[in-house]
This record gives sequence, structure tokens and C-alpha cells, in this order.
Amino acid sequence: MPLARASSWRLRAVALAALLLLLPAAPGRAQGLGEAAGYAASLDSSRLSGVVGQEVELAMTLTPPLPPAGYFVTALVTPLEVPAGPGPGILPGFPVTVVVPRASGRHRFAVRVHLVTKSSCGGVDALPVLDTTLTLDVAPAGP
Repeated sequence: MPLARASSWRLRAVALAALLLLLPAAPGRAQGLGEAAGYAASLDSSRLSGVVGQEVELAMTLTPPLPPAGYFVTALVTPLEVPAGPGPGILPGFPVTVVVPRASGRHRFAVRVHLVTKSSCGGVDALPVLDTTLTLDVAPAGP
């Protein structure tokens, strides 16, 4: 899905991700989420390479592979360090987030994955299952 057509979906994902940033990651949090305890997520690779203007897929895996009933998976990829110039385009998703680098050089991203459940009253609870960094080495676009 091109970045331009995903703006509405992207805004909703960013709003949810911002809400998740406000939730504290406390030790023992998994016990409060019942059947979600014991889940983990991982990046398929913590170092990738790409080319300016071309999509790079950040693939992630959830273990066990299906979230428990009533939960869904969210992924948030945030630039930590990027070269000078325009920032990368990021289309969040799970199990794949798409990054379009707009400048050559080394990029570093924070990658966070949560299991989220929502009550009928509008509250949410989230279990962090991945909090790591990813390095993306970007080459200039060819002639």
C-alpha cells in the first residue's frame, strides 16, 4: 500500500502508538494481562540495508504466532538517529513495517511491539513484548 493512500490508517495507528507511549512499562505487568503473559516478539534482523526512495520492510515475529483472544498486535518504529535531510517515511504495521529512507547514511530506529486489549469502556491495557533498536544503512539512489 503506497504511503499516500494510507494516511487515514496511518493517523489512527500513530494515535494508538502515542497512547501506548504514555503507558508505563512496569516489571510484573505481564501477570496482570492473564493469558497474554509469556508472549514475545522479535525482529527478523536488527541490521538492514536499503536505497534512498525504495521501501525497506522491517519484518517481525510474534511467539507464539497468534495473539490471545481479545488482543491485537501493534508496532511502533521511531527514528532515533537519521542523516541530515528529509526524514524517512514510515508505514507502521505488524508483522511488517515499511520504511522509505529519504537520505543516504546510517539510520537508527527504536522498535516497540505491544499486545493490546481494549475494554468495552474505552480503556486499553498493553503488554510490551519487544523494545529494541534497528540499524538501517542506506545507499544513495543510482543514476
